[in-house]
Amino acid sequence: AFDDITGIAVEKASIIDGLEYGGSAILNNDVETAAILQAKALDAKRKDVGFGWHGFDYVLKDVKLQSDTTIVQAEVDGSPLVFKIATAGQHFAMNWVPIWRWLRKVWAAGPPSRGAARARRFTWTRSSVI
Repeated sequence: AFDDITGIAVEKASIIDGLEYGGSAILNNDVETAAILQAKALDAKRKDVGFGWHGFDYVLKDVKLQSDTTIVQAEVDGSPLVFKIATAGQHFAMNWVPIWRWLRKVWAAGPPSRGAARARRFTWTRSSVI
């Protein structure tokens, strides 16, 4: 057991040691213990990829909930990004923002099939690719 959230963060930060050299630690910059995780990434010589409302690589700019859809405006590596998720919830927006970096590489050749996009519960639009 841990005495407080700081102890949990220190233990969680030990995961960073398991990353390959040159690997990236994708860290939520909005949690109160973000500095502990960032310091560990720096100490372990791993890239700190920050996301959230206070992120520096992936910044959440606006989230709107409309019925069963979440509309997200973000900034990824300095470029604007707008996308929809076919489920309602701000936490979904927060979690999807850092994923876009890898999705845009995987889907660079074009969007997935409509069925695959539905299965992933988001709406693909060509303007989503940055």
